[in-house]
Amino acid sequence: MQAVILAHGERPSRRFIEHLRDSASLFLAADGAANYLAELGIAPDVVLGDFDSLDPEAKRVFKDCPFLQNVDQETCDLEKAVIYALDQGATRIALIGAQGGRIDHSLTAISILLNYSSRAQISLQDENAVTYAVHREMEIDGRAGETLSLIAFTPVEEVYLEGVKWSLQGENLTPGSRGVSNVIQNPPVRVRARSGVLLLTHLRKFPPEE
Repeated sequence: MQAVILAHGERPSRRFIEHLRDSASLFLAADGAANYLAELGIAPDVVLGDFDSLDPEAKRVFKDCPFLQNVDQETCDLEKAVIYALDQGATRIALIGAQGGRIDHSLTAISILLNYSSRAQISLQDENAVTYAVHREMEIDGRAGETLSLIAFTPVEEVYLEGVKWSLQGENLTPGSRGVSNVIQNPPVRVRARSGVLLLTHLRKFPPEE
């Protein structure tokens, strides 16, 4: 099952939200993200969070939508939504609206991605890029000429990367800039590592060209 979670951060375009929502079985709004959806007239399946930034107007607009309040202050609203999606059986989760504004919020979104990606394929997406956490191996599609970066926050051993301009053959990556701004040449791109977790960021156009 695929889930999409809209966070209360940057505001994606209507077209981008609808593009992802149309392919998802579950569309969640994290707390104040419902305010933006109310403006757009796009109904989520569930709104959840501690509701400290939820406007009363959103509850009026989405009067038939479940509002699940969770006042636990040990987890942010985005993490609450990820846990809920996993509990509902989601195997793929796209996080949108989770970047921009405050750097601590952006870093928290990446931390959530790293923490839960062993349980499902979780991606952090905007209209310019998609980021995954790679455990062991991953294959992604793309177009020749698009940019792909591998980023290590802790040492990652024996990394193999194929389908790009600068391949890797069993090399170790450590925190730093090595692995950034590679170029897709022969998709699909395949990456695998013996140990550790990598962030893979794929810069691509939205909407995709036909």
